[in-house]
Amino acid sequence: MERMKVLFIFPWSKIGEQVLHPGISGTLRPALACRRAGVEAIVLSDHVEGLGYLSQVNGLKIYRFPKLAPYPLGEFFRRSIWLHRYVGKVVEREGVDVILCFFGTHHLTYLGTRKLMELGKPVILLFDYCFYYRREVPENFSLYSRLPVGTFYKDRLEKILMLSLLKRATYVQVPSRTMTEYLKRDMPEEKLRYIPYPIDTAFFSPSRDSGRLRGELGLEGETLVTYHYGHDELLHHFLIHLGRKIEGDFKYFFPGPFRREPLLRLLRKLGLEEKAVVPGPLPAEKVPEAIATSDICLSFEVGATIFTKTLEYAACGRPIVSLYSPGVAEVVRHRREALISSSPEFEGNEEFVGYVEELLENRKLRERLSERARKRILEEYSFEKVGKKYGELFESCIGK
Repeated sequence: MERMKVLFIFPWSKIGEQVLHPGISGTLRPALACRRAGVEAIVLSDHVEGLGYLSQVNGLKIYRFPKLAPYPLGEFFRRSIWLHRYVGKVVEREGVDVILCFFGTHHLTYLGTRKLMELGKPVILLFDYCFYYRREVPENFSLYSRLPVGTFYKDRLEKILMLSLLKRATYVQVPSRTMTEYLKRDMPEEKLRYIPYPIDTAFFSPSRDSGRLRGELGLEGETLVTYHYGHDELLHHFLIHLGRKIEGDFKYFFPGPFRREPLLRLLRKLGLEEKAVVPGPLPAEKVPEAIATSDICLSFEVGATIFTKTLEYAACGRPIVSLYSPGVAEVVRHRREALISSSPEFEGNEEFVGYVEELLENRKLRERLSERARKRILEEYSFEKVGKKYGELFESCIGK
């Protein structure tokens, strides 16, 4: 039997040669998981300077949009106006059976999905709608979530536009049970398919802790409290509101492409310069080791529907302390695989401070949470488990 061909459209991702780099692999993980399930995955992604229209990257066939024009005009044309033209060419050339497209929401670019339904193939929209930062949104526009961080729809006009497109899709994949429940209020339930975001449990694994990275950075014997490859704004908020309150014998460990000078200035201003290690970006193969060698990992994915950091921490079998997020609590449950504060805010969050200090003092609790977190990921979020769910979804598309 010929393998099913699925085109994954990631028009918001610049996929270069290092597809396992954390900021990129998060996007590619559905395609990589489907390949494990025997699906032939083809990827269409954004323009990358210096790379051609078609290439093979780690076994995946990658097509890329042309540059067209400088930002932001070129991105709007690629993602909205002419998206269906590029997709149609790849569908015809490759004999694609099913189209899966990220339904991102940046600058109305989701409007580009409208004409995908005219290509004669089943279309699955991956509903990836999230805010990572606090938004100043009038209360009456926060239509679903009343949390002070993260809103489901920015305003009522966008709600109408988004739902009109989502309802035309063959299916809507939602990577969060919380978001699935919200969408049920406005869409036919039979169109919604909950499939969580997968993670490569061989790449992100406790076995990555070789001790070499600690030796290279002179951190042998240190207790490390880590936030990695995240958002500068969130890290700064954490340091300003909570960083000085956590007491204990430990060092902060912040690997990744943070803006180094502003971060170092903030650490000096707060008197934390000697307590923090900021090594900068690491080679892709060392990112899992940076997590696996850490003692406690911090999660601030409050407004997200795809919980990349939490998945990586848990896959590496690390104890996690998180701000409150309904989505994060789906992946790791409070007191079972993680410690999750009851508030999504940094300011005045003594509970979060207390949880970090509790883990610093209680090695047995750290070990118990670590073991359970890894087990949870293997059971629910591995490439093998999620790839099988994708395979079933694609099979159900045939004939629709």
